[in-house]
Amino acid sequence: MLEGVYAALSRATAADWLLLASGLLLGLYLLGTWRYDFFKRRGVASTIPKAPFLGNTLKAFLGLSPFPDLVQDLYRQGKGHGVFGFFEFRRPIFMIRDPDLIKVVTVKDFDHFMNHRSVASEKADPIFTQNLFNLKDQRWKDMRTTLSPAFTTSKIKAMFPLISACTAQTAKYLHEEQEALIKRGKKGPLEVDMKDLFTRLANDVIATVAFGVGCDSQKDPKNEFYFMGKEMTTFTFLRTMIFFAYLVIPKVAEALGLRVLSERATNYFDTLVHSTIKERQQKGIFRPDMLQLLMQAREGQLKAEANEEHETEKFDSKFKLSNNDITAQAVIFFFAGFETVSTALCFTAYALSRNPDAQLRLQKEVDAMMKETGGKPTYEAIQGMKYLDAVINEALRMYPPVVAVDRMCREDFVLPPSDTSPSVHIRNGDITWVPIYALHHDPELWEEPDKFDPERFSDENKHRIKPFSYAPFGLGPRLCIFRPDMLQLLMQAREGQLKAEANEEHETEKFDSKFKLSNNDITAQAVIFFFAGFETVSTALCFTAYALSRHPDAQLRLQKEVDAMMKETGGKPTYEAIQGMKYLDAVINEALRMYPPVVAVDRMCREDFVLPPSDTSPSVHIRNGDITWVPIYALHHDPELWEEPDKFDPERFSDENKHRIKPFSYAPFGLGPRLCIGQRFALLEVKLALVNLVANFDIRPSPKTKHPLQFEKGFNMMIRGGFWNQLIPRNV
Repeated sequence: MLEGVYAALSRATAADWLLLASGLLLGLYLLGTWRYDFFKRRGVASTIPKAPFLGNTLKAFLGLSPFPDLVQDLYRQGKGHGVFGFFEFRRPIFMIRDPDLIKVVTVKDFDHFMNHRSVASEKADPIFTQNLFNLKDQRWKDMRTTLSPAFTTSKIKAMFPLISACTAQTAKYLHEEQEALIKRGKKGPLEVDMKDLFTRLANDVIATVAFGVGCDSQKDPKNEFYFMGKEMTTFTFLRTMIFFAYLVIPKVAEALGLRVLSERATNYFDTLVHSTIKERQQKGIFRPDMLQLLMQAREGQLKAEANEEHETEKFDSKFKLSNNDITAQAVIFFFAGFETVSTALCFTAYALSRNPDAQLRLQKEVDAMMKETGGKPTYEAIQGMKYLDAVINEALRMYPPVVAVDRMCREDFVLPPSDTSPSVHIRNGDITWVPIYALHHDPELWEEPDKFDPERFSDENKHRIKPFSYAPFGLGPRLCIFRPDMLQLLMQAREGQLKAEANEEHETEKFDSKFKLSNNDITAQAVIFFFAGFETVSTALCFTAYALSRHPDAQLRLQKEVDAMMKETGGKPTYEAIQGMKYLDAVINEALRMYPPVVAVDRMCREDFVLPPSDTSPSVHIRNGDITWVPIYALHHDPELWEEPDKFDPERFSDENKHRIKPFSYAPFGLGPRLCIGQRFALLEVKLALVNLVANFDIRPSPKTKHPLQFEKGFNMMIRGGFWNQLIPRNV
């Protein structure tokens, strides 16, 4: 037989070979493009990729284009359509642009879109796949319900002193650096790499509240915890390609046992969590942190308390956390606290440096709070700082930590019609996508969306924000859960000792859980807490500082609010004082609008669903397995949602204006039940860090940071040249 084949090949002419090659090329072309009529067949407006196999997202995956730019571009192409289709390589994705439809996918009909896509192998990466972010279906419900009592106001308040000590430690370090500069005979402001500063701060907060480890990463930059945290959260080219492989060829990647996380760093955190659990159990040690919470949850000791409301936890579950579960959650908390927090701080500092008016106003608020608390901020004092809230919210709007979020449909569903879309049939397995960054910069949702304006989030203005147009931490029940005292609380959750207090609000969690955490469960959650706290907070702070540096009026107003709070608390901010700072809230909200930590979010449909028609879209049939996508960054910068969306304007979030924000047009932490569970914790950390910064220093722009901002190529919300600011000590 082989001889016959060889003979046939030997007789083949050049024309035969050309015909064979043409046939192979045609076959490859058809294979690479046959799905490109997917949206046409489904009656959904879409963009068609220019080349087979590559889809619309290749440049961002290869690090050739900033991810926020991709989200914005796709969002603009879909103008006028509530649902718009694009391709992630050959995978069709439903991008949800209309805030009314975003509410349907992330909250109203959440059961159809409960899951994210899988981006790792459970066998190769158990710590990564067992954490709250990556869990699916009933397992996710169980874990969310078990952990939610840990994220109530009373438990965040209990951890306030730990966070406050870390932020005060950082302020002291900066003063010492300034004094050292003067002793060396150098005059002028302190030039600071804000990303490095805030990342080390976020690391110390996560170390103490999630793992029970004391660190001073400013003075000891080579400590093992920080080193391993950086290794865990740094996505090298190889790790990016592995992540890419799970999206494009998941079965092959899983068969090869490819690991997304560093094995050495994973083993470090796994050993740390397991040994800490063992020591606490043997010696009867109790510490008010997240590990203790998870241990309590495992034993059923984590319950709702009588004065807390639960808006979101309404699921029913009876599972028990393993040690691996606990480790997985601790690690994801690290991710959130390490990268997200530091990035948020960087952007906030950048915004303040560019807005000296906002910085001055924030400093006044901080000074007042410090005076009131005797220089020792309390939880209540921080929570009462309204301008601080506004600054952080605006920084998170402009620079959200999550650029987009996805959801996978798990049963057929019809997305209802809206003002921008007819009904859409989404099927089981389809992917939906919310472009958070684009929503935050949509001029139809935000006036002057590219302007840093904390007033958007003032009491007078925040009613103007369209619901679901602002989501820096995600949306719905999968909103980021992260909050403090994580390690002890995770241990309590495992033991069933963690209860939810009755006056806490839980908007979307209506699950009832009775399952038990394993040690691996605890580790997994601790790791995801690290992810969330490490990167998201530092990035949010960076962007907020940047915005304040560029808007001195906003900075001055914030400083006045801070000064007033400090005066009122005798320089010792309380939790209540911080929470009462309205301009602080507005500044942070506006920074999160302009620079949301989540650029986009996705959801996978798990059963066929018809998305109802809207003003911008007819009904859309989404099927089981389809992916939906919410472009958060694009929503935050949509001029139809925000007036002057590229303008930093904290007044958008004032009490007088926030009612104007269209629901579901603001989502810096995601949307719905999968909204970031630690949103309140992350915001508290950002507030405390900002209060200590603007109380002690004026933030000025640095020539090292380009203006206007240019994003780094790739998926992270980073800027070219880094986050640099000049810090000038204040004489208050």
